[in-house]
Amino acid sequence: MNRYTLIFIAAVVAVIGYLVLQTPEMSTPHAPPEVSNTPKPTNKADEPPPAPAPRRATPIADAAVAMPETDAAPEPDAAVEKGPFEIEIGEHKVLLRQRDGRYLRMVPVLVTSKPVTRDEIRRRRRELVRMLFFLVSHRDADSVADADGEARLAADLKERFGNVIRTGPIDRLAFRTFEVVRETADAGP
Repeated sequence: MNRYTLIFIAAVVAVIGYLVLQTPEMSTPHAPPEVSNTPKPTNKADEPPPAPAPRRATPIADAAVAMPETDAAPEPDAAVEKGPFEIEIGEHKVLLRQRDGRYLRMVPVLVTSKPVTRDEIRRRRRELVRMLFFLVSHRDADSVADADGEARLAADLKERFGNVIRTGPIDRLAFRTFEVVRETADAGP
């Protein structure tokens, strides 16, 4: 490039630089926007409601107020339910471990003395029934067939159910029906 071209390009860049630096937007720094600490309501819904006017008491002319008799004993608001409460969790048929067609038919009954425990048992019935099916399905038919087996199963279920029910103790677990039954063959056609 020749020398005159370089001088011309330098002059053009100098003129453009001078014009850019002399524009009012670029030459003076921007002042920060003024911020107010008090919020301004944007619409009617954002404004707080006006304070209510104070009320004045109106005098009542010699009114006699009838007071109830205090000689009578106060009545309780609601009758408190007292236990013991028996909660039946349904009739169940559970296949026993041998898989030879024998199953246990039973109706377990939980006994508790607290109404809150009764309500929790009703609320968690499904969970208790699942536990019952799991525990009974792992038992042998011979181990639950006699009275001792029934007592062992009742004690085991009571202990396991007590770990789930937190509002109070389960006083007793009994069975209304408890029998080991062999599945009968279908008569068919």
